[in-house]
Amino acid sequence: MQERNHEYAPGWPVGIAAGRALVYRLTFFFLPLYLIQRGRGGWELGVLMSLFTVTTLLLAMPFGLFNDRMESRRLALAGFGGLALFYLGLVYADGFWPLVGCFLLGGLGASLSQISLESLVLKGAREEGRGGHFGLYSSVTTLVFALAVAAGGFLLESFSFRAIFVASAAGFLVLGLLSFRLGRSREVHSPISSYRTDLSSRGKRLFILVLFFFAFHWGAEVTSYTPFLKQRFGYGLEAIGLYMGTALTALAAASFLGGKHSDRIASIRGLMGVGFVLSGAAQILMIFPPPGLSLAFRVIHEVGDGLIMVLIFFWASKVFHVDRLSGNYGVITFALLAGQSVSSLIFAPVGAALGYAAPLWMSGGLILLCFAVLRRYRDEIFAGV
Repeated sequence: MQERNHEYAPGWPVGIAAGRALVYRLTFFFLPLYLIQRGRGGWELGVLMSLFTVTTLLLAMPFGLFNDRMESRRLALAGFGGLALFYLGLVYADGFWPLVGCFLLGGLGASLSQISLESLVLKGAREEGRGGHFGLYSSVTTLVFALAVAAGGFLLESFSFRAIFVASAAGFLVLGLLSFRLGRSREVHSPISSYRTDLSSRGKRLFILVLFFFAFHWGAEVTSYTPFLKQRFGYGLEAIGLYMGTALTALAAASFLGGKHSDRIASIRGLMGVGFVLSGAAQILMIFPPPGLSLAFRVIHEVGDGLIMVLIFFWASKVFHVDRLSGNYGVITFALLAGQSVSSLIFAPVGAALGYAAPLWMSGGLILLCFAVLRRYRDEIFAGV
């Protein structure tokens, strides 16, 4: 990354992203339980949850290109508007097809707001200390995510889903107004052929494929993890919120420390490998009782995920030109969301048929296979990083 291509107060993108994480994650983790309560389990649950990611999947690359060519703050504003309408729609939607429309709109808003904020973070990093910059962003948003999940469990013990959905819609409208505090980004119209050239090397394409299969474990978690905790350990919403909030705090710490450490090492390949091993092995082991042991392995899993996610930022910022960074990062986002979407469709019926632990250990094994590929082709994947 040769230079930053916009000016803004550094705290605003991180602060607004933290606000987005708070409002978005307050109830999103519990949506499978809400849908099951409304009689939308099994294949309908899988379709609805995957629609959210399918929409972000289809729009990830176009939205990345938009952020290279348009002001990111205007795109973030539009994204927050879509999320506000999504949560209002959940209050009033009745029936499967109205819910389909809501989840499509929610996926659009989630994708546009996330990619726009990440574009500002990626392009705003200086050459020196970029890992710490990415680590700060990732850790702050993840820590807020953890607090939101924990708070969501408490709130849902006292308030209805619909009441919190209305509050969430209001929160996104406020974030939309705050988006005007983000600075103007430079608009660069690079030819599409330049993006194809950026992605022409086998190492880059292979790493993006690895990330596609890595993201399968997110689909397993979205469709199966909260039902697993409820079924295996008898947890209520409050206990699930505390359980996940505790584990995600480890992800935040790993993101921050991993980002800092990446600035001090010659190559990130070893640290990335550690992340994959921890994530995959602990994803398998966390299905076993007692609850304390399960939580310990969940914490280890989140440490692995935290390292991987912050190092993806670092890798992208090193291998792609700043003027095309958003568009190319959109391809990475596409791969991650494609993996989550495909696996949601696969693992929802698997969990219903074989038990909710099955998608978790299956996806953990797949992460370990991803590590094997990463190690075999490490020289190509991490060339120059």
